Amino acid sequence: MDSARRLFRRSLGFYLAAVLVCIAGELWINLPSPPVSGARYLYTRPSGARVTTTDSRSATGLAGTRAVDIGVTPGPLQFESNREVLAKLELRGYEPYILPLRKSEFVAHRYPPRGAIPLKPRVPVLVPLVYLMRDHGFLVMLGLVIVGLARLGHRARAELRSERCLEEQLREGKLEEGTPVGPYRLGTLLGAGGMARVFRATRLEDPGGEVLALKILNGPWSRDPEVLARFEREVRIAHSLSHPHIAHLLDWGTVHDHNYLLMELVEGETLAARLERIRPAVGEVIRWGREIAEALAYAHERHIVHRDVKPSNVMVRSDGRAVLMDFGIAKNPVDPLTRAGDVLGTPGYMAPEQLEAEADWRSDLYSLGVLLYESLSGRNPFQAETPLQILAKQRLSELPRLARAEVPEALEELIGRLLRVDPAERPETARQVADALRGIEAELEGN
Repeated sequence: MDSARRLFRRSLGFYLAAVLVCIAGELWINLPSPPVSGARYLYTRPSGARVTTTDSRSATGLAGTRAVDIGVTPGPLQFESNREVLAKLELRGYEPYILPLRKSEFVAHRYPPRGAIPLKPRVPVLVPLVYLMRDHGFLVMLGLVIVGLARLGHRARAELRSERCLEEQLREGKLEEGTPVGPYRLGTLLGAGGMARVFRATRLEDPGGEVLALKILNGPWSRDPEVLARFEREVRIAHSLSHPHIAHLLDWGTVHDHNYLLMELVEGETLAARLERIRPAVGEVIRWGREIAEALAYAHERHIVHRDVKPSNVMVRSDGRAVLMDFGIAKNPVDPLTRAGDVLGTPGYMAPEQLEAEADWRSDLYSLGVLLYESLSGRNPFQAETPLQILAKQRLSELPRLARAEVPEALEELIGRLLRVDPAERPETARQVADALRGIEAELEGN
């Protein structure tokens, strides 16, 4: 709403300045010149008519034929005849006008005493409009300015109504398809969570162009300082990452104290939705695991830990490629917002040390192991009702074997290493995991 008001005020100032210029210009252009001594002035509407005179009668009593050019209306005209003459007024686009005239008919050196002689246009409306623009250009500009002011007022009212509607929708948490958010227009809802909602979106200036994904924080979270700080951190982190298996951040902003992110739209479905629908082939799971490991390796090499790797944060594109989403609780070791004591992530996918707020890059590897196990078996290896029960299972229970004959032994062994309680016993880096999965993938394809 503030932006609409600022736009209206700036534009209103410009238009008012234009009005003053038009009025001043019109007054200056049409300021009457001081009369020339002894001259006569003949006023026509429009002005600029050529005036020629002929004697109405000659000395012999016959009509005169000699024409004398005495000037252009309104003058000054060189008219000194005390006898009656015929004055012919000619202006391009108008019918000639003839009237009898004598010097005595000029009152205070002008004729007619009041007003002006109206000339008849050959083409109504069009010809007078041309001469109106010639004689009163500033008034024409003033008219255009007034039209512009009316359009500006209409646009400003429409934008204010739109802003009020958006503010109300944001406050009530009921954003609708077609609602403008900043320079974007919302499409269908893609997904919703406790902290944010994600919509399809297009640019207002290019409604038929690229379809994007817009994530906007829900009302209560938009006023939480810590959540806002984490949101800003997500912006910094996501904007710094450019990888084929990480969703790209394109833009961000704030509307009515609600923050939003604009990201590339990853067409497809979440891995969680895919696992609910079908049991994927082993080769698919290996490929997804390798692609996620490559994305994690890229982030880890830039000192970014995701901390929430799980099936619902992985999109499987329509071409089968896996894309890691949502760095909303990612950790940078130098970031004060991820100090010791923070427990962030999703129970069931968090490493044991993560529940104790000691996460590092190896915690992401543990979460990747859980994801691989669940993708192959259809169940989480450490299902329980509370985080403490999950932690107890992780520490005290043995990892259930994958009851799937086609799973390569090397893959099951790798998953077992990823799910070790002691981080030191897991693979050292995500790059090593990606390489190991690539080798298993090649061996599986070779068979």
